[in-house]
Amino acid sequence: MDQMLDAELAALARARDRDAFGKLAERYSLMARRVVYRALSHHDAAQEITQEAIVQATCRWTDCGTRIGSKAGCTESS
Repeated sequence: MDQMLDAELAALARARDRDAFGKLAERYSLMARRVVYRALSHHDAAQEITQEAIVQATCRWTDCGTRIGSKAGCTESS
């Protein structure tokens, strides 16, 4: 899966492939954290915000926008 293009991983993720979704999250988390850091100039906040964004994306992906429960870290605003 490491050699797959993002478009291929996205297609698999849309087809409910958990590994593909995880690989996309892994690939883009550092980039997202850097963008947030540039905006805030605070490493801890950038890490926390990026992590929360990934959690929220996972919540939406795993249950197509419906609630899957607080145990997964999902909030009512997801």
